[in-house]
Amino acid sequence: MAKASLEALPFNNTEAVLTLAYIAEARHDFNLSVQIAQQVLADEPNNERALSLLVTSYLAQGNGNQALAMAQRLGKQVPTVDTHVLQAIAYAAQNQDSAAIAQFERALNAEEAGNTASSAQLRLRFGRFYDERGDLLRAKPLYEEALRIVPQSASALVALAQLETNLGNYLRAEQLYDQVIANQGLAHVLDHDALAGKAELALLQGDRAKAKALWDEAEHNLLDHEDINSFGHRRELAQLLLLQGEVAEQPQALQLMQQEFAIRQDAETMATLAWAMMANQQWAEAEAIAQQALERYPRHAPLLYRASQIAQQLGKADQSQALQQQAKLINPYVGQAVSVMAN
Repeated sequence: MAKASLEALPFNNTEAVLTLAYIAEARHDFNLSVQIAQQVLADEPNNERALSLLVTSYLAQGNGNQALAMAQRLGKQVPTVDTHVLQAIAYAAQNQDSAAIAQFERALNAEEAGNTASSAQLRLRFGRFYDERGDLLRAKPLYEEALRIVPQSASALVALAQLETNLGNYLRAEQLYDQVIANQGLAHVLDHDALAGKAELALLQGDRAKAKALWDEAEHNLLDHEDINSFGHRRELAQLLLLQGEVAEQPQALQLMQQEFAIRQDAETMATLAWAMMANQQWAEAEAIAQQALERYPRHAPLLYRASQIAQQLGKADQSQALQQQAKLINPYVGQAVSVMAN
């Protein structure tokens, strides 16, 4: 469909062509989004939107070196808040944390009054950077500032709620999740994430029945998307099925992740695929995918934690302990909910 539309467009209709590229990326057809962006750049080597698309699509494909090269090229060409943030994300994906922090700080210094959406997104991204490394004291004020700028930001509400959960502030976390659910304008955006977050809270407090009901509701809301396969919700559905732990649903979770892995190979996708293989007792395959993932993302705490669980199951106790220590050094909170769900 997109390819046919691309061929039918006038040769010089760059904006229409790039719109197709953004649609392809949203559908997780990263090969097509890369192809279109490269076609645009062949005619317009400095097209900012095409360069930006290459960065995000390459990151999704796990092509970190190419993503960083494009991000640096874009940053030199147009040093703005958004291009500094793209560089920060690309550096972080390459485990260059100091360079990532420097780019985030340059983005803060480059801000202009009135661009609230960009300012909120910057703080959300910077907060997630620290959050993923277990530095909640730095992450929390960034999330709170993002919410001050855009008070009903669903992404910031969910991120802050997850952080408060890790800190043990369950009541505050639930209040934040409830804000997402209550705001009808955010329906079918992150409502399933909020419901899954509330399920985690229930589980952490020993109420598995309540957690199950919330997971069922989250799954129903996610399946209510008509675009479950077209717009990249496969991983989210697989994660919900894995969280619930129903034996009969684990083959579906694995199938979803195998489909997603065919088009997206970022750290979270590979970690979730390993988890799905574990849930289906495919331990050798899980070990292989975890090792492959850690070659690309050696400092990704959830990956290290999954690899630790796999090694433990395979009788490699020393390796398991070493991997878990690595994971906890990067993020002391990794595996917190996983440990509860395993009990």
